[in-house]
Amino acid sequence: MAYEAIVGRPGVYRVFLEERAEGVYINVFDSANAKEPCKDWLAPHIEGAKLKGKVEYGIQEDDWKQMTNEPWHEPGE
Repeated sequence: MAYEAIVGRPGVYRVFLEERAEGVYINVFDSANAKEPCKDWLAPHIEGAKLKGKVEYGIQEDDWKQMTNEPWHEPGE
């Protein structure tokens, strides 16, 4: 499962969370056209990833939208 939140400020356009076997990747994209994240972290679980989004970027729980995986980062690639 994946989640996306649009931040829309300079240097941080959106944050994309990807749940994987090893944890949750927190991917930060700096523009609407960015093909790959400019920053990424690994959190142990979705709650920790969303908390990082709140603390670092002000993303509230209802800002997250459920998404499919990004095509550039499908499992196994």
